[in-house]
Order: sequence, then C-alpha cells, then structure tokens
Amino acid sequence: MTQLLPEIRVHAHLDAVGPWADPVLWSRADVGRNYEGLPFPHRTVVGAGEMQRDCVFDAAATVPGFVGCEPVPLSALTRRELQCARESGLISAGQFKELNSEPFCLVSPDASLMLRTRDRDHVRLIARCSGLDPQAALRNVLSVERCLDRAVTFAYDDRFGYRTAEPARCGTGLALGCLVHLPALAFSGTAAEVLNEVGEQGLSTRGWFESEGRARGDLFILRSRRSLGCSEKTMAGEFTKLAARVVGLEIATREILLSSRRLDLEDRIHRASGLLRNARLMSLSESYDHISFTRLGAATGLLAGPDAAAWNRLLVDLRPGHLGIDPAGSDPDDDLIARAAHLRKFFS
Repeated sequence: MTQLLPEIRVHAHLDAVGPWADPVLWSRADVGRNYEGLPFPHRTVVGAGEMQRDCVFDAAATVPGFVGCEPVPLSALTRRELQCARESGLISAGQFKELNSEPFCLVSPDASLMLRTRDRDHVRLIARCSGLDPQAALRNVLSVERCLDRAVTFAYDDRFGYRTAEPARCGTGLALGCLVHLPALAFSGTAAEVLNEVGEQGLSTRGWFESEGRARGDLFILRSRRSLGCSEKTMAGEFTKLAARVVGLEIATREILLSSRRLDLEDRIHRASGLLRNARLMSLSESYDHISFTRLGAATGLLAGPDAAAWNRLLVDLRPGHLGIDPAGSDPDDDLIARAAHLRKFFS
C-alpha cells in the first residue's frame, strides 16, 4: 500500500502485548454519531454534511493520536489499496461498497484509532488494542468523542440517547468487541455450547471468517448487544466479565486436552503444520483451519513456532489483497498458489 494508510506491519492492536494476548487477538470499542438535523447516511444526498465533516476532522486533529494525520478520501485509493484497507479493518464493508457517497477515513499512524465518515452513521469512531482490554479501547475512543462533541452537534434524544442508524446502538452509541481464538473448545466439541451460553447473557457471537456455514480457524467475534439504558463503564465491565469467561474456559480446556488427549492433539497439530509448510495450493479457509492448530501447538509448547504477533499478522497477510491478487481479474489458482508460497516462506 501507499503511505495514505498505515500498512499491517505497524498495526499496534496486532502486537500481542495486552492481557490474554494469545487467545484474544484484539479488543475494540466503536462509537456511532449522527449530525443533528440530517437523515442517516443511506438517506442523505452526496455533499450533505460537508461542513460538519470538516469540523469533525478539525477537532480530531487536536487529539494526540491523530496529530499530523490527514483524512483520506476513499476515492483516492486504488482498487488494491481499498481491498487491503478492507481486509485490515481500516474501512467498513459499507464504505467499500458506497464509494460514490464520498466516504473518508482518518487513521492514526499505528492504526489503533480510526474515524470514518459516511459509514452506517455519519461518524464512526473506532479504537483497537491488543488482547482482552476493552476498557483501554473505551478510554481511547471516548477521548476522541469528547473532542468532537465540543465541535459538532450530534443527534440526541432525551429518552433514547444518541440516535444511530442501528436501533440496537441507541443510547450510548457504543459497541464493544473482541476477536478470540478457541481451538481447544472447538476440538473438544464444546465451542457452540459456550458461545450460546454467553449469547444468552448479552453478547452476540459470529465467526470472524465464515465459509461453508462455519467459522474457519476457530476465530470468533464476541460483541456487546445492548447500549440503551446502561453507561459505558457498565457496558465495559459486563463485556469483560463474559469475554473473560470464554477465555478462561478455552485455557482450561487446553490443559484438559494436554493431559487426557495429548496424542490426538499432537497428531492434529503436526498434520496441520506439515500441510502449511509443504502445500503447493492453499485456500484461505483451509489455511485458517491449519493455522488454528499450528498456533495452538506453538502456544502450548507442543510445536516450535513464531510468536502470537506473527500469527496475528499472518491472518491478514493471507487475504487476496495483501497477496496482490485481484479476485475479479485473476485465475482462481493464482490465489491458491500465492498463499501456499507465502506460507512456505513464512515457515522457512
């Protein structure tokens, strides 16, 4: 990518330095805000809200994390740059699909802070950090929001709080999330039960990358579901408690497997490692499945391997845009060949 947006190498939330940074790749807090007096973005004509947008960026420029950064119009990015930005979470799927609506993004040098315009809401603020640390992400995103709130009037209702395009986000406009790796729970057949349990207690769950009707790589997004009627601090506390329960069960299950099914686990781990190191064709779904167990082997000491930060970045590096593959204009085998070659180089 060009210097308009930071490349994956410098994304701080992938550094694996936060609490429980192996089973929890990152935490995230995002806040949605809409301009007073304007319809939501999907019903707003192009050009509406430009004055408010300029005020938002001027205010954001005073936040330490954004000092010296420039807003990037997505129309200025090449097709591959857009694809890489989408794959690394710098822009949303909605922005990617609606380039004619003139969306912008502002990204800190380490990609830990982002400000998007013309997303589902007029303004979307996002903070990401390593490991299970939603409180840190919340502090960072609210520090930006307070600066913007002094510069722009956002739509607010005394009964329903901040108005958002998604009704479930009304109230604080806040959503918390984290990405968890649950290979032991998946291997033991208890992942679905655990995720259903926390789902009943207030979290939404989904696969980070899904194909053929299932989450690949045993990677799952945990996300808060309720924003109306509770404070940001309460939300962060409840979210952390539920996410920590999932992580605790994953860690405990790893210990159980090591003592009761060690040979089965070792066999699965070494088979996965062998395929990653030697395959000549590799789909993204298959690579994620094998990485899941190879990473588990490294984390449990059953297999020598790279550190958690390297695994985190590998998950993004294997996406088509980061491999330099255009899905619309390439032979399907080019993608498989390039990914297998990247994996062999990674393990060499």
